[in-house]
Amino acid sequence: MAENGKEVKAVGKQDDHQDKDASVKLLDDAQLTSLMAADRNKSAASSSLDGLAQYSLGRRAIALAEGVTLIPHGVFNAANYNFEHPLEFAGKAATGLAFGVGLRVLLPKAGAASALVGTAMSYFMVRDAARPLYETWMDAGSATSMAGVHQAAQKMGDGLGMFAFDSGVAIGTGAIGSMGAGAVLEGTKGGRAFERWKDVQLNSDQTAIGRMFKWGERTADSATDIVAQRLSGKVSPADVTPLSEKLKLIQENQPRHAVETGAAEGSQADLYRLDDALKVKRRYKSPQFSENIDTLLGDRAEIASHGSAVKPIIIEGAGKADLTPGLPNQGSLGAVRRMRFAEGPESAGNSAGKAGKGGDVTVKPGDVTPKPADAPAPKGPAEMTGDVVGRMAIDVRAKAGAVTKEDMMVADAKETIEAPLTSTMRSGKAPLDQGHFSNNQMLLDLTQQIKTAEDYKQAGMLLDHFRTANSQLELSVKGDSNGMNAITDLNQYSRSIHSRLLGNLDKNGIPRSVVRGSNSPLFSIRDSDGAGPYTIPAIPKVTDAAVVTYPREYQGLEGVHTAGVYAHELGHDLIYGDLLRLPANLRDKVLTDNIVGAAMKKAGIADTDIPVPGSPKGTMKKSEFFVQLLKAEANENTADMFGTSIDPNTGLSLATLLASLRKAAPGSAKDAPGLLETRSMYGHEMVDADMGNHLGIEPHGIDRWRLKLAAETLRELSQGDKGVHEYAAGLDKLADTMSRPGSQYVWASMDQKGQFVSIPMKEWDAIIPALVKAQFETPLDALNGKTLKHVAPSMPDTFRRVDRLSGEIADSALKGDKFALPFQKEGYRVEEVFSSGLSAWMKAVAKNAPEGQASHVPPEVILDRINAISEGLRAYYRSDVPEASLAAPKAPVSLSDVALKPLSSLSVATGKVIAAQPRLRETIARHAPQIAAYAGSSLMQDLLDQKRLQDQMLKGTDK
Repeated sequence: MAENGKEVKAVGKQDDHQDKDASVKLLDDAQLTSLMAADRNKSAASSSLDGLAQYSLGRRAIALAEGVTLIPHGVFNAANYNFEHPLEFAGKAATGLAFGVGLRVLLPKAGAASALVGTAMSYFMVRDAARPLYETWMDAGSATSMAGVHQAAQKMGDGLGMFAFDSGVAIGTGAIGSMGAGAVLEGTKGGRAFERWKDVQLNSDQTAIGRMFKWGERTADSATDIVAQRLSGKVSPADVTPLSEKLKLIQENQPRHAVETGAAEGSQADLYRLDDALKVKRRYKSPQFSENIDTLLGDRAEIASHGSAVKPIIIEGAGKADLTPGLPNQGSLGAVRRMRFAEGPESAGNSAGKAGKGGDVTVKPGDVTPKPADAPAPKGPAEMTGDVVGRMAIDVRAKAGAVTKEDMMVADAKETIEAPLTSTMRSGKAPLDQGHFSNNQMLLDLTQQIKTAEDYKQAGMLLDHFRTANSQLELSVKGDSNGMNAITDLNQYSRSIHSRLLGNLDKNGIPRSVVRGSNSPLFSIRDSDGAGPYTIPAIPKVTDAAVVTYPREYQGLEGVHTAGVYAHELGHDLIYGDLLRLPANLRDKVLTDNIVGAAMKKAGIADTDIPVPGSPKGTMKKSEFFVQLLKAEANENTADMFGTSIDPNTGLSLATLLASLRKAAPGSAKDAPGLLETRSMYGHEMVDADMGNHLGIEPHGIDRWRLKLAAETLRELSQGDKGVHEYAAGLDKLADTMSRPGSQYVWASMDQKGQFVSIPMKEWDAIIPALVKAQFETPLDALNGKTLKHVAPSMPDTFRRVDRLSGEIADSALKGDKFALPFQKEGYRVEEVFSSGLSAWMKAVAKNAPEGQASHVPPEVILDRINAISEGLRAYYRSDVPEASLAAPKAPVSLSDVALKPLSSLSVATGKVIAAQPRLRETIARHAPQIAAYAGSSLMQDLLDQKRLQDQMLKGTDK
């Protein structure tokens, strides 16, 4: 066996040699050519590098390129060094932590002061990052061999690796320290008060140092704005949409119903369409929804209501038509316009032979003074003859005669539109976001296409709303003496909500094009003619922004009225384009099966036939009627859900507003609040085939049902938060206690007086959870397969902030009309300030001492104080650079564009970089503690390096 084993081993060795020889032979035969080619390539590359290294610039390029590849190894070396020197590592980490805590405590969370400190501290980051690059650049340039070039590259890799490692440690520990300190400051009452005090001292105009910082901030913003605009230019794309198509789009997108009063004053198709003098057609003149239903239902005692309605405010004096630009006036202002001058020519063909009228002069043959006989005849230019001038006069007459009264009226009207649209698009500190300039240009293009009064009647309502919005923007920059601070506040509210939505889309990788308008909606304060707040949404090809009407009768109540109601209004534009409207291919299935079918099955509701007066058969399946309701109310329901997702007080604001407009209970006091409706109406005049509303159901949900919808939306977005759930339960209770008594919802027929549809409340209420779940949890192609819940803000966070601030406002209002604590605007979004005013009003009314006690505050005084405090808090947001319209990103510049216009493209790019200065400043301000943490760590490293150098020098001296 041993011998056999040796033999096997010997054979094995022999085989190994044979295999080795065979492999050598194979290499010589098959790979010799490729090895020679590789050697030649290597030699060529080496030769190329050697050739490049002959020049200083070449050596530097080689070193920089090689240095980049060595950065990961440099990070490893840095980590190894710190592992071997744990005390040094701990010192840097502790320094970063201390600086993070210190800067967060000493400075406001954001603002000019934090931005200035952060910018100053960023010097150390720039220095430490630039130093290895500079040293490599200099060393490689002076190197005399490739070894020197490699050594320079190694220095860059080690230096940037150390920078990356140290910055990660310092910024990380700084962030931990900053967040910890922030949690303590924001989580305690004393901490919040200190935060507000810092903000007042350093970020407001109330102190000398604060004014200095704010002046620097405004100056920088104004300068960068001017430079950015001049570099970027504002070239509008050519408008190729014909006027006829624009007018059609405008008509299709007019507001189709009264929005918050519930005043079903006309059909969806006709309520806001225009007649002569731009008057809005009103088929139901009363703004009181309840009265209309009483009329339709007749004397049916079981559902008819009694009591006096709140009447609208009627302003005495000139009629509304008197204020319509460029059109005939009928009131006192019209009388002024109809006055003729006492002197001057009358229209051609009407002046001759009218002696005796004021200003008319009758010339008789003997009245002309004769020339002296001996006077020489004057000589004039040869061309100045009666024939020539006469022909000129005829031409003037022809030209002037061709201009009709209609032409002049249209021209006057157009100029009243064009002037404010143009004035807000100016260089410097314009009152309009730069993103809206494109919208104003679109409106100017539309105005310039208008030629006839008929054109103007069709487009005039839209244009007049934007005219008002832009005029009020101009007034708003003049200060409070014009009473237009409200416009600034409302537009900041709109900007904040719009940018928040687009920011959430960006985070989820969803294209911004799903939002209908690329710019935030503008507000205008105007007479809504009893229609309440309403929105004209962005109209693709005509406008890229919406305009929201804030009724004049609510001016001065922004502190309590804006909450919820206007988040709902913004939803009509921002959400109902492509986000919350279910796709056509899913709509019927989702409505019929996923919502109505599933909800009825879960609640045990039998799908019986019910009488529906006016329907084709006179009856409908209950499920069919429910689907009709959902289709008719889709726009309003989605706006309610969007409003609630932004503002938890949407339901409360609806209850407050609607109760102010509805009829009081029978036998109640004259000033008693109205009862929330449990009834609505329907009829042929409100049929809207596009919405699938074939019965013509009034498009708002019933008052009580809308509060239930808001409550369910809060539960859907609560993330299990107990406070949100309790608040939602409160809304449900409010809906039950403030509504008309009864167990049925009723829809009165507008076509057949006394006829109606009746549905048990519990059955229609049962549809709400399925509706909310479908709207927020259905994956949509428009959202890249994600759901609306992905882009909704965090409701628990919003609710907690509003609840906390509203409590502080309420306490302050019961004591006086000033906010008792310093206010830190970075802790709240402006829409949360608006919302807090409404909650504070509710809390203050509830906490108020009973009438007759010394501490009792009259209700009207509480309301005035809440509005005053809210107005004061909102003032903190007025000087901000707008969070931007955040217009949709444009297509990238093509290579051909760069090749053809390199200087122009560079100018535009530079302008964009400069325009981003405010956002960069805000980013630095928010991260000032982390930047300072690195600065502190870098200073410590400098001290350690200096001590190490001194130690080395001392050792050298000892030797």
